[in-house]
Amino acid sequence: MFINKKISYNQTIMDDMFKIYTIENDKHRVSFLNIGAAIYEWYVKSKKRHVVLTNANLSDYFDSTKGMLGATIGRVANRIKDGILTFDNNVYFLETNFDHGANTGHGGNNGFHTRPFVMQSIESDRITFGYVSKHMEEGFPGEVMVYVHYRLDGDALIINYEAYPDQRTPINLTNHTYFNLSGEDTILNHEIQSNVKYYLPYNDKKQIAGTKMLVMYTPYILLDKIKLADVVMQKELQIPMTNGLDHCYMFDPDRKQLLRVIGGDLELNVSTSYPAVHIYTSGFASKQALKNSDEPFNKYRGIALECQYESDAVSHKYFSDIIFGPDRPYKEEIRYEIKPVIKK
Repeated sequence: MFINKKISYNQTIMDDMFKIYTIENDKHRVSFLNIGAAIYEWYVKSKKRHVVLTNANLSDYFDSTKGMLGATIGRVANRIKDGILTFDNNVYFLETNFDHGANTGHGGNNGFHTRPFVMQSIESDRITFGYVSKHMEEGFPGEVMVYVHYRLDGDALIINYEAYPDQRTPINLTNHTYFNLSGEDTILNHEIQSNVKYYLPYNDKKQIAGTKMLVMYTPYILLDKIKLADVVMQKELQIPMTNGLDHCYMFDPDRKQLLRVIGGDLELNVSTSYPAVHIYTSGFASKQALKNSDEPFNKYRGIALECQYESDAVSHKYFSDIIFGPDRPYKEEIRYEIKPVIKK
């Protein structure tokens, strides 16, 4: 059962539509917006620095062209080829809102990122949001009860997703926060390292081809620490389709799923229960004003690390099974840990 109770603890009501909630510990203060159950602000106390991108205008959280900053993405994150969803001998036609009509992207223009989640519970260091996604919302079958749990644990913010469908339906949830750890105008001086083993190539329409390619000896390799500028400025990535990294990677299943980003004197460590992560270096600038910044959302302003199942998994039988139902509830975790770089 969803709870919609009025509280005064750590809540800011901007108007009847927007509500902001804050949790904190001795190291971090994180605020959340009810729209999309979004990570709204993240403040690192020891550095007196905001480390995620935040829209200056709350109305931009309803605009899918403005980057979906910090939002919960669903019902299905990333892409679905041609907007055609086929399973259990049924065919569903979805909005093709991505890539010039080639894909359904991030659940459609009115996906979870635009929906008003209800605050279920809040304590000093944790908060839970809930949302009921109705049958045929954005074209997806079945009603789904969704819970997003956020919890601070030392330097880490842990996200736990739960979803309970009343019939079989595809689900793939992620978080769309853009990180900028240094406060510089771009993240090109950030460094990245990950044990990702494969990447998923696109066809010429930016649709997932259905194969997985080893990153070894390709521009997509991230096994050794490398400056983001040295990755995204490679000619193979500087194409109109991506303008840098905008790719889904698969982790090495034999190793802990970990991704590390260093920006100035802070580092971000990402671990997850998911098999994949979509890395986006914001190569398509939406130019809206940002809070806590004198600069708008320019190109390469932040990096999104979207842990998830494989992009377009629903269309490819050799990818993860993302059809969930009453006998198979959805439960996954993402862990973002931000801490000072230890100088050796």
